Amino acid sequence: MEMQPRLDNEFLVPQSHYNPLNEPSPLGLRLRKSPSLLELAQKRLNQSNADKGDSSTENPEAETKRDSKAKTRARASNSIDKLKASHFPASLLRIGRWEYVSKHEGDLVAKCYFSKHKIVWEVLDGGLKKKFEINWADIVGLKANCAANGPGGLTIVLDKPPLFFKEINPQPRKHTQWRSTADFTDGEANTQRQHFLQCEQGVLDKHYEKLIQCDARLNFLSQQQDIILNFPFFSPQTSINDQNMSANAVFNIPEFYGISHMASPSALLNYPPRTVESGSLGLIHQDISKEAQSSSSGTFSTIQMMIE
Repeated sequence: MEMQPRLDNEFLVPQSHYNPLNEPSPLGLRLRKSPSLLELAQKRLNQSNADKGDSSTENPEAETKRDSKAKTRARASNSIDKLKASHFPASLLRIGRWEYVSKHEGDLVAKCYFSKHKIVWEVLDGGLKKKFEINWADIVGLKANCAANGPGGLTIVLDKPPLFFKEINPQPRKHTQWRSTADFTDGEANTQRQHFLQCEQGVLDKHYEKLIQCDARLNFLSQQQDIILNFPFFSPQTSINDQNMSANAVFNIPEFYGISHMASPSALLNYPPRTVESGSLGLIHQDISKEAQSSSSGTFSTIQMMIE
């Protein structure tokens, strides 16, 4: 018997090489790894690797600089975000005619949140906490007095009123739950742009230094001369407290916001403050009512005399 020659393939290739899954081809075709196919695949692969190498070495110096800058920015951002919030006790908080005087340590606490870019004044009133929340972007004036032989003081000037919150459902050993609330300073914090915080000697120093080193704009504000407000009140548009209002950063400080460089910020207040001790938050409504009645009575008498 004569052997019939194989007509289907010039090369004897095991079936496992071209059909490793041992599955029938949908079209009845078989892929053979011929030398020409392998040579073409290797050529395309070499060309692709060469193109990648050319693009990566086109400007290695510029690429290195970009990578270095990106890593520096990332490290700076991460270092600020990882900073723990600063908490330190204060003895007095004054906003316009409203004052809060701490009787015991912990009644008045200042907090600085570096990742959230916020400053908080937290007061204790009747066993419950209340707080003012201030965005860094709303600060347009900043000055500290870190005295070596006396109490330290921090003065800030705002572009818009702070947000107000009160504690709800207090529970021991649990995080404080907050709810937005109305101005609890009889309108002083909603109209007065300047806040003054006083601390015991040496308490403020390191926290203030940490704050201005973490934000370039606040650092710039801290280096300005002593400031006094030409306009101590918020404009009518910003004096209305809007809890959902977004904060806008302000870099151009001086005259637009009514801030002039003058001798001392203490000259801002032209009337004596009304002091509120811890546990009795708020102004005395009776005095205000009497002043209003007296003013209205005088006005009515003047009008009556003019008519007569």
